Amino acid sequence: MANFDTFISQLDASGVHIVGRDELITSAAMSADWPAVVTEIVTKSRKSGVSFLRRAADSPSDHQIEHLLQEFPFSFNQRRMVLQNILVRP
Repeated sequence: MANFDTFISQLDASGVHIVGRDELITSAAMSADWPAVVTEIVTKSRKSGVSFLRRAADSPSDHQIEHLLQEFPFSFNQRRMVLQNILVRP
């Protein structure tokens, strides 16, 4: 799970806030394929209670988030789905 822990830390450091962080961590801890779990949860944010929120529309930018996601074992489609489901903080 070290990669997952690093992913969460880097996401926090980039300015993406995780609503329902404990639920995400618990679910990902149960799976060897944590990128698939993260992708599934973030695409069902309303049902799962887990949301990824940016500080502003371009903070962090799509490019910054994409670069961060490329450092972890997400497939191209998983990166795209995660990126599309990061919301702007109200």
